[in-house]
Parts: sequence; C-alpha cells; structure tokens
Amino acid sequence: MLSISDNLQIQGTVADVLKAIIAISANSSDAGVIGPNALSRELVSETTITRILDYMLDPDAPFSTASLTNGVSLIIELIRKNNR
Repeated sequence: MLSISDNLQIQGTVADVLKAIIAISANSSDAGVIGPNALSRELVSETTITRILDYMLDPDAPFSTASLTNGVSLIIELIRKNNR
C-alpha cells in the first residue's frame, strides 16, 4: 500500500502496480482481464479507500503532493475500470 513516508519513486512504483492490478481485475470480457478478485475487492473496501484518502489529504506528510497525485490516479482508475 502507498505510504506517506515512502519516497516519490516508491510511491510512483506502487501506484503503477496497483493500477495494473486494477486494469486486469476490471469488470470486462476483454482478453487479458481476469475479472474481480479478492485483491481488487480489498482495494475498493471502505478501509482501503479511507486510508488512501487520509494519505492524500495529509498536508504534513513528507511527500504529500505525491500521495495526493497517486491517490487521485488510483481512484480514477478504479472508477474508470469498474464502470463497464
């Protein structure tokens, strides 16, 4: 999971991996898509979304801008891939 104390490169890498997991876990019949699974359901759980939002909105975090940017991109990807 993203952490507000991780440096920019680590946050970016984790966000990219999570977005790739979201992409292959989408609600779709496209080739290469495995559909919803335990990990994708955990990503959209209230606990996980709350944690991401807390990271995004913490102005005192050492890399708060990266947390905001990466969190927004994850939420957008979740919405985009699950609205089919």
